[in-house]
Amino acid sequence: MSRASERRFVVSEDRIRAYSRRGNYHSDAQTAAALGLPGLVAQGAQVIGPAYGALLDEWGDTFLEHGEIDVKFVGVVMAEEEIVADVAIDDGTATISVDNASTGRTAAVGDTPGVFHGTEPAWNDRNLRDITSHISSPLVFAHIRASTGTAIQETNC
Repeated sequence: MSRASERRFVVSEDRIRAYSRRGNYHSDAQTAAALGLPGLVAQGAQVIGPAYGALLDEWGDTFLEHGEIDVKFVGVVMAEEEIVADVAIDDGTATISVDNASTGRTAAVGDTPGVFHGTEPAWNDRNLRDITSHISSPLVFAHIRASTGTAIQETNC
């Protein structure tokens, strides 16, 4: 049986300062500005916190004793931005996605890479163009295979 949960959370400056030690870009606006940041930056644990809460609600002490979260932080969350954690639970596993509702970018995701397979040339593929307009990543690896007369099929891509 599959269940989904959504939680929203505004990461305020007060919450960031309460959670962070003094004198760094999480808690000190001058330090953040010196690094070229427009404000205080939320810590990763604050960003994943709403998803963690959903997992605790679902699995309770069992999660505290044996659970683990494997996520990749892919976007910065600044003070006063709202995050939305989506957690889908299915047969003892959970898929987590945390989006920054203020910027529309993904903040954290489970650590499974995505693979796109297609037989059309990349510059002609409408599906690839549409998918890439929804992706934000600090690192993308691509391999584009050119055909040399062999059969073109998705298993070759």
